[in-house]
Amino acid sequence: MSNHDYATRSLEEHKKHAGKWAIKSEMPLETKDDLSIAYTPGVAAPCLAIAANPSTAYDYTMKGRAVAVVSDGSSVLGLGTSQKLAAQFALLPSLKEALAASVKVGSRAADGLKNTLAILKSMLAAPLPTDAVRAFAASDSYQLYLEAEFPNYRDRLDDLDQLAVFAEQYRDLGAFLDAMTLTGDFGGRIDDTTSQSDQDEESTEGKLILSTIHQAKGLEWDAVFVIHCASGMFPSDRSLGERNGIEEERRLFYVATTRARAKLFLTYPLTTGYESVDIRQPSPFLDEIPVGMVEFVRLKRSLPSWAGETVYNKPPARRQSSSKDDN
Repeated sequence: MSNHDYATRSLEEHKKHAGKWAIKSEMPLETKDDLSIAYTPGVAAPCLAIAANPSTAYDYTMKGRAVAVVSDGSSVLGLGTSQKLAAQFALLPSLKEALAASVKVGSRAADGLKNTLAILKSMLAAPLPTDAVRAFAASDSYQLYLEAEFPNYRDRLDDLDQLAVFAEQYRDLGAFLDAMTLTGDFGGRIDDTTSQSDQDEESTEGKLILSTIHQAKGLEWDAVFVIHCASGMFPSDRSLGERNGIEEERRLFYVATTRARAKLFLTYPLTTGYESVDIRQPSPFLDEIPVGMVEFVRLKRSLPSWAGETVYNKPPARRQSSSKDDN
């Protein structure tokens, strides 16, 4: 076989077996050709494919048939085990009874399940939502998992700390979850012990609602800011390669713009990125809005004084529509 043949066969075999390892090798390793397909030089092909498109790791490795759990980093619950556990727990009337139930798992999954149950028990015993969040974040097994899996694990722990600070406003778990999922009164309740009349009076005072478009469905506000209305962001680059992706993004854009009762602000960044900077153009969806319905708002000083008047300070030129008349 040539190197090209090894590469082709290696992609086929890695995808067929979702990687090459389980408890034993998933690929035959009996001949020189077998080794060349599974390892050097063939293995370079799936590695390059994953580097070009990280999502293909689910096709070419065991990542597609394993899930990580909160553990000390040495145990993984397979999909089959997780599904069986979920089915057993779903039959029980409460989380407390589920945590107390006796379940049997394989030796490889036992440590992971033990650590997960320990975390859930500590969260269940917490008197307040903020205590539950801190109990989760303080778990040694969870911190070890984060450190092993994510280069930015410290940032993730900081995020949990901020979540705990936010949760200090709530004494009731239901109220906290309402605020987190952006349902109910949409976070308008600062203290769930406050009377309803006080809540109504304070619900619109000094609050900024941060929402995804999906979470905002069915809701309205007097003023709405839709951010990141830039090409490559909204619609996203990913939608360009998906069937009906642009239409789905256009539908979401409609949902976002119709959340405003009185004032709608559509904003986009001129640049994005930190280590490398990308120049952004306005979203093509903005060109679809009738000219008479749009007022361009320019910041008084969007650039340093030495930059003077540049194209970035002026209203963007509207692109010509690529659609043609039916006749």
